[in-house]
Amino acid sequence: MKIRIYIITIVSLLLAIGCRTPERTLELIDRSASLAYEQPDSALLLIESVNAKRVHGKQDKARYRLAYSEALYYSQMDIECDSLTRPLFDYYYYSDNHEERARAMYQHGCVMYNLSKNAESMYALIEAERSLQYYDNPRLLGLVYRTMGDIYGSECLFNNALASHKKAYEVFQTLSLEYHTLYSLYSISEICVQLINYYLRY
Repeated sequence: MKIRIYIITIVSLLLAIGCRTPERTLELIDRSASLAYEQPDSALLLIESVNAKRVHGKQDKARYRLAYSEALYYSQMDIECDSLTRPLFDYYYYSDNHEERARAMYQHGCVMYNLSKNAESMYALIEAERSLQYYDNPRLLGLVYRTMGDIYGSECLFNNALASHKKAYEVFQTLSLEYHTLYSLYSISEICVQLINYYLRY
């Protein structure tokens, strides 16, 4: 009887170890995530080197998908389906890990916007903004506001668009991110022109 218990215990331990994501794989995922914004090409190479079959468990799979979607996004490669970000939205929706939750919600919001699903995109962005109340990442907050502004503009909600782009501008200016600041100024001027044309027409 004791031998049987020992065998069952050993087998259970071996199965548990076998179903864990190897430390080296986790290191590659984390390294890719840390490089995504500053060195997106390197981040993409790293995450593409990961064998997805070796990633186990809901948490590790979510981290893998998040790193992959960010590497693609910051490499300016549009994701044409939600196979990466839909599981992220579902996994992180009830999470209290607000750092990863905000990033995941933003990624899903961007994909939904690319797919012209503006309502779902805005919902994900609002959730990202909510998480950013608990996690300090002003650059991501600026991106959230900018994407919100783009959505409002595409729906001809020009006042809302102007307000969102102004928020993005203020954030990027505070961070001294020149490209994003200038881009926000361009978006503001574009919305102003649209507003003028709208009032002249009606």
